Amino acid sequence: MKCTEMLIEEHDVILDRLNAMENWIKTKSENDVSVVRNFISFVKEYVDEYHHNKEEDFYFRWIIEKNPSFEKGPIACMLGEHNQGRDLIKAIEQCLQNHHFQKIDSLVLEFSQLLRNHISKENSVLYKAADQLDEESKDGDDLMLKEFKSINEKLKNTPRKFGIKSKEASGNCCGSCS
Repeated sequence: MKCTEMLIEEHDVILDRLNAMENWIKTKSENDVSVVRNFISFVKEYVDEYHHNKEEDFYFRWIIEKNPSFEKGPIACMLGEHNQGRDLIKAIEQCLQNHHFQKIDSLVLEFSQLLRNHISKENSVLYKAADQLDEESKDGDDLMLKEFKSINEKLKNTPRKFGIKSKEASGNCCGSCS
């Protein structure tokens, strides 16, 4: 499923940023507000608006349409974790405003752990189930790729803003989008 491949590619980008942020926390000699602000921007714009938008508005809905039992199980869990992540980012912003840098570090690490576990579940369970549903219905990519491409086009500056060079960021997501 090409949509799944796109989402996994985006996960790889997100995991790279989590690694970088965790390394920064371990090795920093001083608190650099700009690093934290950039991380918050990355999460809000790339993770939430660019990536989660595809999942929540199209991918998850398609899965539920094909198998309604997923709505109260895996999809509910994934949506709950998306909201937990949003709450953690709000808490990080609050701490930043109040200059509680030690708390920021622990919240970033908590966010990172949440997102790592979340991505693992999506990649190893949910996305594989979606691929199986697509093999049966043969309509997932046809229905979702144009929506994914629309988001990529609408938010084309988001990956660029964060220095992300990927197939989907260049508008060449899979060859089927043209």
